[in-house]
Amino acid sequence: MCDDKYLGRPEISRHFYEHPEHFLGFTERDEPNFCFRQPPCSFYSGTKALAEEAIQNKGQNYIWRLGVPFNEQNEPCNWLSQVQRSPWVHDMPTSLSHLEDCVRACLELWRRCAPFGIYNITNPRAVTTNQVVELIQRILKPNRKFKWWNGDKKPLADCTKVPRSSCILDASKLLNVGVRMRGVKDALEESLEKWQTASPRLRVLASPSEVE
Repeated sequence: MCDDKYLGRPEISRHFYEHPEHFLGFTERDEPNFCFRQPPCSFYSGTKALAEEAIQNKGQNYIWRLGVPFNEQNEPCNWLSQVQRSPWVHDMPTSLSHLEDCVRACLELWRRCAPFGIYNITNPRAVTTNQVVELIQRILKPNRKFKWWNGDKKPLADCTKVPRSSCILDASKLLNVGVRMRGVKDALEESLEKWQTASPRLRVLASPSEVE
């Protein structure tokens, strides 16, 4: 799902700060709109949409839609790492999914024999990039200043080479079958408090025994 052209507007972010309850988000009934059928999109998002389309009516199955993934491990696919690395930051509300929380929720759906179908697996309540940066500054105290993109096309083009998606997902269906995920701010705070400057895999590869 994608709503970049709307969520990326400064006035939308301001309205989200004041009235987050006005942003209901995409439900499982909504079809992907950041895909090859509705370009432009990234190859990653396009293939995900095709895969969902291919299996949706093929017997009994679950389709799990997650938000932007994150946890406490510093690695390229972690959104918290991307925010800290990016030369420019674009403020917009979006849904996030803590990876371990996401896996637990998926397994719990299976254990509960929840009805098959599509589920948004995301930590409840969206968050803005600015709110995440404030948490990073308060907890990690990085030795850098964040540059905010103000709508000029050039800085955003300089820091991304592929189309990106942001959206707000409605997690009420997951809650209605009894599967609860903690709020996104709690998950973000814990991840930053446990932040690992290098991922376990990188530390193992860099250990003396491996080098020798």
